[in-house]
Amino acid sequence: MSIIDEDGNTVLKMSFLWKVGAMMLFTLISAQTCLLFTWGIWITSEVQKTKTDVAVMQSGISTIQSRVNGVSAQIGMVPKK
Repeated sequence: MSIIDEDGNTVLKMSFLWKVGAMMLFTLISAQTCLLFTWGIWITSEVQKTKTDVAVMQSGISTIQSRVNGVSAQIGMVPKK
């Protein structure tokens, strides 16, 4: 790799270490981007799962409350001895 001016002359020639560093940087950026997208997909799925779990729990609470109200209404109707 080198930097060439408009006349075609080599202005700066990069050494092997610069090439390796540039490849490592590119690999690191690619890996971080992949990790970010994977994390985003995972978080989105977890949020959706949690929303579903909360909705199921709220439905269960409503069912329990209606049963308790029904039982308490029935208890009030039982004649005392």
